[in-house]
Order: sequence, then structure tokens, then C-alpha cells
Amino acid sequence: MGNEQTITAEFPARIVAVHLDAGARAVGGDALITLDLSQLEREQTSLADQYRRIELQIDDLRTRLRAATAVEHPERTEASLNVEAAEDEVRRARINLDRTGQLFSELAVTQRVLDDAREGLAAAERALQRARLSERATTERLSRTARDLEREIELSRLDRDRIREERSDLMRRIAGSGLSESSIVSPFRNGLVTEVFVIPGDRVSPGARLARVADRDSLEVIADLPEEFLLDVQSGDRAEIVPLADRNRLYQGRVEWIASLAQRSGNETTVRTRILLEDTDDFILPGMNVDVTITPAD
Repeated sequence: MGNEQTITAEFPARIVAVHLDAGARAVGGDALITLDLSQLEREQTSLADQYRRIELQIDDLRTRLRAATAVEHPERTEASLNVEAAEDEVRRARINLDRTGQLFSELAVTQRVLDDAREGLAAAERALQRARLSERATTERLSRTARDLEREIELSRLDRDRIREERSDLMRRIAGSGLSESSIVSPFRNGLVTEVFVIPGDRVSPGARLARVADRDSLEVIADLPEEFLLDVQSGDRAEIVPLADRNRLYQGRVEWIASLAQRSGNETTVRTRILLEDTDDFILPGMNVDVTITPAD
């Protein structure tokens, strides 16, 4: 066998049809298996809806954040105006007290009037203190609101990034699935279906095996090299391959790989060797038994 690919499901699906059985030729682009992709389409729609919903949520949060941090926020403006009004009231109360004190010194008003003026100033100062406390509380509350909104925006961004990554991962899996419209197609120009693992009606999950396809243009021979010949063989040596099914046929090959570990079977010790066929035709098939003659390089 040469280059071989096991095709697996990249997303949940239902098998609608199996077009090629084991042993069938699979030219590049040939449909192998048709899938019902309704669950995949629902997943794509759901992810797209979630992404749009989070984008709208982020826009709303940003609008609220701009409002909370705006200098002319209605609550901030109202609190500031209340402080200014209280400060004006204190100034008027002080002026009134000064005038009343002057009149009292001239015996033009009574002690009661002077005491009322003093109490008016004290009340105005208490009102100013309350206005300033309210302004500070408003500022702190709006700051907390802004911080909360910033945290919500960051969490929403993380959700959006997660959804974006899920969508990207789904697109990567679709791109790598060999999917053409609703069918899995052969990954090789000159392929051969060696195994099919599903039947119509099966439901498969991501990772489930669907089929195995071999590349007939890259067939290899796995040969067991007797250990006594190991020193005479190296990568790159030429090889001749004769199929037992027709000894009149001869194929050329090249030693690609020699194992670093020997194996023992009965009284014989061998080293596994991989030989790449350099010429193939429709006769030579994966799984055939062959005789191999290796010609060591000079």
C-alpha cells in the first residue's frame, strides 16, 4: 500500500448514500459518500445568530458606557447644578447675615432676627454639604456603572471571540473534510477505495471513520529483508517488483526506508523495508503479494 487516507467525519451528519464500495476506483472529485448536512446548517445558523446578537449587545453596552462617562450626563449635570444652586444660597445667606449683623449693631433689628439669619446660613451650608455629597455619590455611582459596563463589554468580546473561533474552526473542518456540496469526494486523482465503514442511515459524530482511500499513484511495497542482506541494502537502491498474480509483469521501484529494529518470526530474523513503486498500471493493486529483487548500489 502507498499513500492512504482515512476519511473521517468532521461534524455530526447522517449518511444518505454510499456511492463506491471497497475495491472501487475513485477518481479525484468522485463522490464517495453523500451526507445529510441539516444539523451542520443548523449549527452554522446558530453560530451566526449568536455572533450577531453579541455584536448588538456590545454596541448597546458601548452606547451606555459613552453615556455614563459623558461630562454632560443628565444625572451628573443635575447634581452639579444642585451644588451651584446650594453655593448661591450660601452666598446669599452670608450676605443676609452680614447685613443683619450690621443692622443689629445699629439696634435696627432684634436678636431674634439675627439668630434667624445665622440659622439661615447654617441651613444653607448644610444643604450645600448634602448637594456635594449627592454629587460625589452620583459621580461614584456613574464610575461604578462605567466599570461594570467595561467588564460586560470585555466578557461580551470574549464570547464574541469564542463564537468567531468556533465558526472559523467549523469552516476549517468543512474545508478539510473533502466536502463538495453535500458529498465527500475522493482526495486522490487516481484512488482506490479500500474500506467503507458506514451504510446509508448511519448517524456519525466528529471523528467517526467513513472510508479509507489509497492513492494508486504512490503504491509502496513492504518487504521483509533477511538480516544477512542488511549490510548490502540502503535507501535509494533500485528494486524490481514482480506480482505473483502475473510473473510476466515487472515494475521498477526504489528503497525508501529501512527499519531501525529487526523482527523475529520463527527461526528467521528480518528487517522491514519500504519500497516505492515508480511505475504503476491498472493491474497492480494494493494488497497484492509480490517478489522483490533489490540491486545494491555500486
